[in-house]
Amino acid sequence: MSKKKCIVFIHRTFPVGGIETLIVRVAKNLLEKRGAVVVCGTTGVMSNLLPSNVDFFPVNGYVDLIRRLSRHLKHEYSNYDFILVSMHPRSLLAAYALRYLLWFNRVQSFHLVTHSRAFFFNTRFSFLNYLLKSIFFRAPQTSTYFMNDAALKAHESEWAVNLSDYPIIRLPLNAVDPTWVPKCRDSLKLVSVGRLVPFKAYNHSASSIARKLIDLGVSLKWDIYGDGEDRDRILTEIERCGVSGVVNLKGPIAYTDFFRTINDYDVFIGMGTALLEAAQIGMPSICAIDGDGDNSYGLFYEAPSDSVGDVVSNHPKTQIIDVLTFLNDRTPEEMRSIGLKCSESALKRSDGVSNFTNSILGSSFWRIDCGIKNLILLFIAYVLFILFDMRYKN
Repeated sequence: MSKKKCIVFIHRTFPVGGIETLIVRVAKNLLEKRGAVVVCGTTGVMSNLLPSNVDFFPVNGYVDLIRRLSRHLKHEYSNYDFILVSMHPRSLLAAYALRYLLWFNRVQSFHLVTHSRAFFFNTRFSFLNYLLKSIFFRAPQTSTYFMNDAALKAHESEWAVNLSDYPIIRLPLNAVDPTWVPKCRDSLKLVSVGRLVPFKAYNHSASSIARKLIDLGVSLKWDIYGDGEDRDRILTEIERCGVSGVVNLKGPIAYTDFFRTINDYDVFIGMGTALLEAAQIGMPSICAIDGDGDNSYGLFYEAPSDSVGDVVSNHPKTQIIDVLTFLNDRTPEEMRSIGLKCSESALKRSDGVSNFTNSILGSSFWRIDCGIKNLILLFIAYVLFILFDMRYKN
């Protein structure tokens, strides 16, 4: 008789972001099926959204996660088989180390590449890129997923390898009806939600785009919800372009308030999970592009079918300012029609949560390899965890 499953989400932090909202949705669904769910991370607004019967395991750095989590799992879940779930390269690295600490346990692995680069080759250090690539190919292939073709092809190109045998699984969404309705107003209200990080370059260009629209006679307001390392840079751009009060940083938004908040705006601009969710409710949504602040793939239904902002070679781009100028001239009825097309496109690009959780439960076992190369990688990984933790503390 097979043991019950303990599904462990390996995460270091737990801010408001696409990966974190995905974990909350999936954890709730997994609890309805079987076994136990453990979620690692820092305590905060997102961890508070987890069901009370989720075992939330607070961590303070990677070394702390690896040391204490292995003991916790072996003590509290001795009669369970484990499934280690990671959705970030460093989380996969931590799962790799944890697999060896769970030596005598049956362990499955599920990894999702959540972006066209997913930070596997987005570091300043070529050695770290090599290490993350090496760990990627040590995880079970049949349960290492890419979220779309664009992500898979980007990794193929970067690594010069054939990844066609790797599976693809679409980001899951909870079923939400297209509830957005257009408003009659004199000023165009724009909204973006997400972490303020370099690859979300549309946040950096918001001020210059707003300045150009104002000079063209377009009245607008652009509210940006979120926090992150680029906050000060965006504030500097707001001052430089003279758009204080037009472009506004509103701070983080509680995930439970996401739909209620954006429903009061005319247009969503962004990428990733937030873009999918905004489009899903029938809101006119512009698909921004990774690392490109001025351009977009147009309205969401015009974007490449395998992208939610990932770079797709040779696909035509449209300047964000041109899309906004077009939308500013639409009637409420036309805006409603555009929003419904975005909703239809979101549903085609996503999948049900239940299918996603079934893939986790059916993931492959991760065998232990005691070869000298793997032991060296484990040692290097541990040293890197110490360095990562030192960086975060500083």
